[in-house]
Amino acid sequence: MLPTNLPSESLLQFRAGKMTYEDGLVTADPNPSYLTFMQKDAQTVEILWTSKDDKTSFLLPKNKTTLKKVDACTTGRVFLLEVSSCDVESEPVRHFFWFQERFSTKDAEYMDAMQRLFDPAQVSQLQLKDFKKILADIHVANTTSQNINFVDLFRTTALTKALNSDPQFYFSKIKEFLPFPNTDSSRLLEEVKSPFLQAQASAIDGALANPSTYKLYCDLFNLTGTQGNGNAVLFLDAFIKQYGPKK
Repeated sequence: MLPTNLPSESLLQFRAGKMTYEDGLVTADPNPSYLTFMQKDAQTVEILWTSKDDKTSFLLPKNKTTLKKVDACTTGRVFLLEVSSCDVESEPVRHFFWFQERFSTKDAEYMDAMQRLFDPAQVSQLQLKDFKKILADIHVANTTSQNINFVDLFRTTALTKALNSDPQFYFSKIKEFLPFPNTDSSRLLEEVKSPFLQAQASAIDGALANPSTYKLYCDLFNLTGTQGNGNAVLFLDAFIKQYGPKK
């Protein structure tokens, strides 16, 4: 089970095992473990690999790190973070990992999230029209936003009303992110207010409260005119202005 007490600077976390690379072959560490990605500074991503009995961190420069899916490995879902050397004659440093999630349904999402961390310029423009409806239903006002966070928004009447207006629509947008894939739209509100999503919302709140990660989130979504640090409402307000329906 992934820990819920993530550090506030955590940007991404998922189950993954490390691998040893030697003589052109990779060997998997079978121990259950997970990877946590954090923003060290503007040019560096820190990766923390953690198992029950061990912990290892890596500092990867953004402009020298390449993410690759290793299709040649057919016994597992393997990806590679390759760091090029300043010396063209030197071998790159290779970090191999394998997805430990039971199902592969979220692999592409994790690959895309990692790509955004290391090279957001190469990620295709976000297709966000599907989110406009739910964002437009949440009224945000900067005058009352100081102490509001994502956990608070999950409890608002406005969100409940929006979800009840078209549960099948909203459920279709979040079902792949739920811990139990067999859930149906009749349990939408129950799932949205579940401890699982509350924990994830709390982790995002922590990240948005940190000036460096708040700025990173705004940069990832090309949000302009935001403050140096903020909260869920300020972030969503900027999000709606950038991607919501234009007046």
